[in-house]
Amino acid sequence: MKINEKNITKRILTPLGLTLLFLLTISIMGIYLLQRVHLNEEVEKRLEETEQLFNMKLDEEAKILESQINFLQFDKNIQNAYQVKDREALLHHAMPFFKTLRRKYQVTHFYFIELDKICFLRVHNPQRYGDIIPRFTLADAMRKDVPVYGIELGKFGTLTLRLVYPWRINGSLIGYIELGKEIEHITVTLKKIFGIELFFFIKKSFLDRTDWEEGLKMMGRVGDWAEFSHFVIIDKTMQTIPKAFKKLEPLLSHSKDELKIFHLTFDHKTYRGGFVHLFDAGNRKLGDILVLNDVSKQEMAQEILLILLTMLSLFIGSGLLLFFYLFLNQIEFRLIKYHDDLIATEKSKNQLAKEEQEKVNKINKAYERFIPSEFFRLLDKQSIIDVQLGDQVEKEMTILFSDIREFTRMSEKMTPQNNFDFLNAYLSRMEPIISEHHGFIDKYIGDGIMALFSTGADNALQSAIALLKELADYNLTRGSSGRSVIQIGIGINTGLLMLGIVGGKNRMDGTVVSDAVNLASRV
Repeated sequence: MKINEKNITKRILTPLGLTLLFLLTISIMGIYLLQRVHLNEEVEKRLEETEQLFNMKLDEEAKILESQINFLQFDKNIQNAYQVKDREALLHHAMPFFKTLRRKYQVTHFYFIELDKICFLRVHNPQRYGDIIPRFTLADAMRKDVPVYGIELGKFGTLTLRLVYPWRINGSLIGYIELGKEIEHITVTLKKIFGIELFFFIKKSFLDRTDWEEGLKMMGRVGDWAEFSHFVIIDKTMQTIPKAFKKLEPLLSHSKDELKIFHLTFDHKTYRGGFVHLFDAGNRKLGDILVLNDVSKQEMAQEILLILLTMLSLFIGSGLLLFFYLFLNQIEFRLIKYHDDLIATEKSKNQLAKEEQEKVNKINKAYERFIPSEFFRLLDKQSIIDVQLGDQVEKEMTILFSDIREFTRMSEKMTPQNNFDFLNAYLSRMEPIISEHHGFIDKYIGDGIMALFSTGADNALQSAIALLKELADYNLTRGSSGRSVIQIGIGINTGLLMLGIVGGKNRMDGTVVSDAVNLASRV
């Protein structure tokens, strides 16, 4: 009888052990492979984010350049000097602008260009003039008759963001103003934000070797034209170029659909990366930006995880086999019952906890529609539950007031339903803009908005500009449907204010008190 019992145990444990070993092996390999896939997905996401932020930074810089041209084009001295073709007077009046732009915005190029593409004056290099400007940005600005910006590759191998602005006086086009700046600082910004390494590969067909090497000397850089067969590196965030890059050159001819994540190891570190295409203003593919992510820690963590999983699996597998060998016949029934009861209990507890958490989240979310969560954070509170009557804080903040001009007159011509539909349509367009600029709406006052900015007046100012732009878009839709356009007033003031909870035990509200608030409402 004992022999039969041993045979039954063996028959059960042998396939059970083999199955367990197989499942554990598959699980370990699956987890390991999923981790590697996840790491590749993170690298691909980082590539997309790098490309998006690079383009976003170019757009931001171009808007800054355009805003400066908008300012200087109306200078009467500059207008008069250009119209009478007095180059010396134009240089005299334009040079202070250029010095300011170079100091504040790192502008390196400043041109006045005639209608026939002839350079009338290079403010940054006044000795050179009279030549034809052959750039794509100028050609596009002339063709489209609107400001145009884009990247242009210089003969010395530098990438310059250029913005060309059609210049009109009294409605007549008299020429073009161009501002340009190098984009190396964007590379540094991308590295700081994402913790990545960047290398700009440019096709040799777009450069002349003599000019490129001369440019290296002018900028105090080093480079080797012969290091790669068809490309040169014009900018990088590392001091040296790894030898491992030699095997990357065949990948530089890939198309976007064939983008692959590659793996490199050098300087005792492991990197994964890919390429972002680099196009100039003429939509020519100049080359690629190599983006490298240091994944040394993640790779080491994966290897440690693999070892731990293997050891843990061996330990668990041996323990389970021993457990089933000793207690299979004695406690199988009780173990299954206990296991089922435990799972049911845990599910019940988890369900209750989940329901309670959902209730709390719904309550907090509902309250945030009336009192912003930013208001709680300024009071150093987690949620509405933590707020007490009398909680307050004094803080320097920027206050923005906005209201609709002649709203009372408009309101009298509308039904109550139309009034609320109009207000909600208007306010729903304004609210996200304030949030995007790191502000929050303290309260709505009829057609008015009172918003607070704790991060500085610049964000409030940028928010006000964005509100006016959004209003212009909104007025287009109103005008197209025959409705009257609206105008708004915006007041901004910065100062100390008291922010806190007022009221009684049955009715409380958040409010701010300060002369700065009163002043902002009257601006």
